[in-house]
Amino acid sequence: MTAPASASPGSRMTVSATVKNSGSTYASYSDTFLYLSDDQVPDPGDTFLGKVYTPLLTAGSSRTVSTTVTVPSDTRPGTYYLVAVADGARRIAEEDEQNNAGFRSLGVQAGLPPTQPVTPVATLTPVPTTPPPSGTAQPDLVVTGVTGPAAATPGSRVTVSASVRNAGDATASYSYTSFYLSADPTVDAADSYLGRTYTSSLTAGSSRTVSAFVTIPLGTGGGSMYLCALADGTARVVEKDEDNNTGSGSLTIQGSTQPTPSSTLTPVPTTPPPSGTAQPDLVVTGVSAPSSASSGERIALVSTVQNTGSVSASYSYTYFYLSQDTTIDTGDTYLGRIYTSSLAPGASKTVSYSITLPSGTPAGSYHLCVMADGTARVGESHEDNNVASAGITVTGLPLPDLVAVSVTGPATSSPGGIISVQATVRNGGTAPSGETRAGIYLSGDSSITTGDILLGSVSLPGLATGSTTTLSGYVMIPVGVTPASYYLGIIADDTAVVEELDEGNNAACSSGTIAISPGPAGTIEDKVEQAIIRYTNLERINAGLTPFSENPQLSSIARAHSLDMKVRDYFSHYNPDGLDPFERMIAGGYTYWCAAENIACTSYFTQSDVPDEVGRYFVQDMWMKSPGHRENILDTCVTEIGVGVVYESDRSSSPYGFIAAQNFGKPR
Repeated sequence: MTAPASASPGSRMTVSATVKNSGSTYASYSDTFLYLSDDQVPDPGDTFLGKVYTPLLTAGSSRTVSTTVTVPSDTRPGTYYLVAVADGARRIAEEDEQNNAGFRSLGVQAGLPPTQPVTPVATLTPVPTTPPPSGTAQPDLVVTGVTGPAAATPGSRVTVSASVRNAGDATASYSYTSFYLSADPTVDAADSYLGRTYTSSLTAGSSRTVSAFVTIPLGTGGGSMYLCALADGTARVVEKDEDNNTGSGSLTIQGSTQPTPSSTLTPVPTTPPPSGTAQPDLVVTGVSAPSSASSGERIALVSTVQNTGSVSASYSYTYFYLSQDTTIDTGDTYLGRIYTSSLAPGASKTVSYSITLPSGTPAGSYHLCVMADGTARVGESHEDNNVASAGITVTGLPLPDLVAVSVTGPATSSPGGIISVQATVRNGGTAPSGETRAGIYLSGDSSITTGDILLGSVSLPGLATGSTTTLSGYVMIPVGVTPASYYLGIIADDTAVVEELDEGNNAACSSGTIAISPGPAGTIEDKVEQAIIRYTNLERINAGLTPFSENPQLSSIARAHSLDMKVRDYFSHYNPDGLDPFERMIAGGYTYWCAAENIACTSYFTQSDVPDEVGRYFVQDMWMKSPGHRENILDTCVTEIGVGVVYESDRSSSPYGFIAAQNFGKPR
């Protein structure tokens, strides 16, 4: 990794990472994730900075990828680590899933924080530089409406909603809708990032309204502003049009606050005034607040600041913190500040401030600490008596609790096999859960974690408190899995979208193991046939359809046609005898309610290439990119498949290379 040795909060910098494929076969495209961490190991507590597209890597090859990221504006000074995680979304099954992270140190130095937190917009994550072929079906996410309050004050919490529509002609995967406060209806790097919310997958033409609870930043000037929503704010969905993702609604900011507070304490001047010089002395003589409040709740905190010195104290700022003790240090949570006007000797001023206890604060006993002259702008006779506190008990907000109850699957399979998995999930929490997903995993032991082999995921709908749902779906055993006995596992909300009471009960393991046995040896043509069936079924699963069953009779008919095209040197659905696919199926003894056929040939590969890649190429790079062939693969009428593959090495023949036929049918 390469990056600057140091940076300040809110600054932008370029980070580069070199990713190498140390395996024995090619690695498909992936995304490299970047984090800011307190240590050298990525974990859920780290701060996600962004991701960068990483292209296909052949065995032994490497690629350096770069992107620009922003150091969060509230990062405290200190030593951190920039951590890069290859294949951060875990889309590739690898020989070793434990060596994907690299790191380098980064010193974060105190500096003047920006007046508003600046968060990068969708330009942070580059999309693949090679656009999909013209005419390829793609999603297109647009914001059709943004609603919120008509007016708000700086520091207030408001609910903002956005209607997101998929105006494209293909399903859009899940994404995140980001919200900004802007001086105009467009989103750019100068706007204030307010937060984001999970947006589940959308089929073509469908819409969904999503909402988030956000805070209007302190220091926002009064006047007319815009609440902007950016569909797919992290740019994880490749769309037909990337320039129409923004919508906005107007908002009036009433009143204003003093300049945006900073949690960085300004050092006291190192040169003290001459001995005996008269000075002010600011002390906090009283703090009052509710004795208890919920995490995320907004409360009023009242404090009194007195000047006990012998001369007037200039204006200052009174700072507020949430602490586990009665002293203030860098581990405490900054809550805000308020302007405190000048005080004559002996005078005092009582100020009231509305604060929000941070969401996610663990339940327990805390102290609300008040610091007079929090920026140390006033030279005082005593600088060690500026803090006072009041105790408060924080209770947790009502939250859901997704509990994985059980998971079942077949007793046997083979590398590349498609299996059906069923699972049960319950919401044992005190609030409804939002829509998320459940990951299906393959593990060498009964302890299921996200470090195990991810086979795929199924949608997990929102659940009312105490309700249970049964999930089912199809997943593929990775081709490179070592034959052995494994456990099937499920992790509810494995991407940690839903905030829960307990994150430790989301996993369940199958009661028995699944035996993964090697498939039949076969020829390279046999292996390409199985790969074609495998990737065809993956396309159907991704489209929400039931995978095909392999029919030996259809396979025999398909092989006969591929061989006939090779021997009699033609490439057509009609053979030289004038028989079409349907006549050939009937002649082969297969009667049907509905039927279809795909054929293709490619000279791009030889018999020494990886059969799995040959099969993937036929399906994903040829048939699925052709509307008619794609329609056959995703046809809801047909239920069975047969595939035949032959290889023609004579380059003077037409066709030559691999020749493949797919026959589909629904038997009578």
